[in-house]
Amino acid sequence: MKKKPLVSVIMNCYNGERYLKNSIQSVLNQDYKNWELIFWDNKSQDGSKKIFNGFKDKRLKYYRAKKFTNLYAARNLAIKKAKGDILTFLDVDDLWLSEKLSKQVFFFEKNKKAELVYSNYFNLKNFFGFQSESIQFKKNLPFGFITDKLLKSYCIGWLTVAIKKKVMHKISFNEKLDMVSDFDFIINFSLNKKIFSIQQALAKYRQHPNQLTRKKFFLQAEQYLKWYQIAQTYIKFKEIKNISKFIDRIFFLEKIIQIKEKKLFYSDILNIFFRGKIKIALKLLIFKTFPNFFVKFIASI
Repeated sequence: MKKKPLVSVIMNCYNGERYLKNSIQSVLNQDYKNWELIFWDNKSQDGSKKIFNGFKDKRLKYYRAKKFTNLYAARNLAIKKAKGDILTFLDVDDLWLSEKLSKQVFFFEKNKKAELVYSNYFNLKNFFGFQSESIQFKKNLPFGFITDKLLKSYCIGWLTVAIKKKVMHKISFNEKLDMVSDFDFIINFSLNKKIFSIQQALAKYRQHPNQLTRKKFFLQAEQYLKWYQIAQTYIKFKEIKNISKFIDRIFFLEKIIQIKEKKLFYSDILNIFFRGKIKIALKLLIFKTFPNFFVKFIASI
């Protein structure tokens, strides 16, 4: 009987004690048993190590960083410790359904050429003591050569991704992109390879109150613009079909930064309106006038 492939679960942690026990338990609850968990402690100062050590399972492997790094540098370091044929990723506050790994291993076994598969997931919200759970994507997830679809509407939750380890010899997380390196990784992969999807939700993503702040919104905008500048050196955006919506989003982010720097005035927004970019102009008007409301609205979607 052919041995089942080893799956490496990469879990990066920095002061993640609050939900860590539940996240590790969701890995232990997997009905697929041939896995290892690479727990990369990024110099945590809380009780994360104590919680980890409370589990007694040889498949759980603890590593502590010599120095603090950003998430993507930590991921790259953790991946070097992985021995599995398949890599998966789970943050310390998210959860997996018990069949997550078995569904994805089975998919790879039936689709030999597949190198990356992702799935739908649930959103967990717990605001002011009220907990809710909802499916993230109500429409079918795209698959195949989908760079254009991802740029138009990004739909891959990293907690759902399973990827062949051999891919990491060609692509790694860009450590200079502090918030959007996972997006960069997927777009790079999608340029030359098919991406596969499982329509079923196999994970639960935990949303926190005030997770998206005004400051973080600006940082994300700056990171996406930084990524776009880098990506233009190897992606011919104008040759990608249905690219106009993505270009509009880049234009919007550029104007957001101008608002931050107090270089965009109401007269400029009016000019954008009369140039035919009505929706962008209205969003900029709302953001400039009610920035906190705008960010809270975006976070609630």
